Amino acid sequence: MNIHIFYIDENCLECPITLPKVKNNNIAKNTVLLLETSGSTSKSKLVMLTEENILSNIFSIKKKMRKIEENAKALILSFLGSSHGNTCEMLFCLYYKIPVVLYDGLVSISKLLKMLSINRITRVHLVSPLLILLCKMDKDLIGKYNLSQLCRISFGSCIFPKELLKRGIERFPNTMLIQDYGLTEAAPLVASLTENDWLSKFGSIGKQLDGIEIRISNEKNNMGELHIKGENVTPGYYKNILENESLFDNGWLRTKDIVSIDNDGYLYFQGRMGRIIKSNGYRVNPEDVESVILSLEGVQRVLVYGTCDEIRDSCIHADIVLEDTCKLSTEEIIFYCRKHLPSYKIPHKVNIVHELEITASGKVKVKK
Repeated sequence: MNIHIFYIDENCLECPITLPKVKNNNIAKNTVLLLETSGSTSKSKLVMLTEENILSNIFSIKKKMRKIEENAKALILSFLGSSHGNTCEMLFCLYYKIPVVLYDGLVSISKLLKMLSINRITRVHLVSPLLILLCKMDKDLIGKYNLSQLCRISFGSCIFPKELLKRGIERFPNTMLIQDYGLTEAAPLVASLTENDWLSKFGSIGKQLDGIEIRISNEKNNMGELHIKGENVTPGYYKNILENESLFDNGWLRTKDIVSIDNDGYLYFQGRMGRIIKSNGYRVNPEDVESVILSLEGVQRVLVYGTCDEIRDSCIHADIVLEDTCKLSTEEIIFYCRKHLPSYKIPHKVNIVHELEITASGKVKVKK
């Protein structure tokens, strides 16, 4: 169980949510929720979230969204396991009286499509591996389900293969594919595209929500570490003085995420600082490599990481899970990488594996 303290006032649909105070010397004032980070790139930490954090994010999301579709109904997958499922989905829907269908647990593509169709779902948030599988599906198979009412699929920060997103648009012509960016420490949403710019700014995670300040640290070529500040930002980690001192500075939170920004102020997710691989004098972002491999037909999941090597700083490895019917060889995968990546980003070793460890939020667990 990822939620350690969780209570909703019985009148939460009609008034601001009032939650009980927790008496504990290690917990910040007005903390109402202790929620674990996903732990995909480091050891999970307990994040303290206050009433102000949660409500400010709910209101900022609504302002960013501008309008809610008619007959709105949300499908929420495993909401207990993620901050996005809690605030952006469950509490947001409760506050704005949007009916929800809850599904907790692993979900297959066929099960997902069936739930979307039968329940007349208008909005759903998907982890990127699930959306990738949808985008790769045969158009005729998707056409067997009535998804005419599906207005919005949102998905989190990743370097999503653009060709797959284009295929997703073809397969879901009535649906907006909206990328956003958030983290547990921000309760969680920081930036998002909208119904007005999701096509024109394809590949962006959008602009920051109202009330959130951003700055880019150690910026080179409009790229650097994203720092954020706002009412939605946690007061700190529970019983973790070292991380609190390392990541917080006068209200600013270091996200450890690398972003770039264009001339219009739109942000683009470029990877995570802790995952950069140093190889042959180059700095390789493994998510660039993963994005290319994921665009290959038959690839279900991939994890790219570095290992120590006597010749290079690090040797680039790729662990790949293939779809059941896929017969791709490691040689074919490396050949594909040579066609789509610069030489210094090509994996030195490719491993076909049966499974990769998945976190509670659906992300692939990164190897240390």
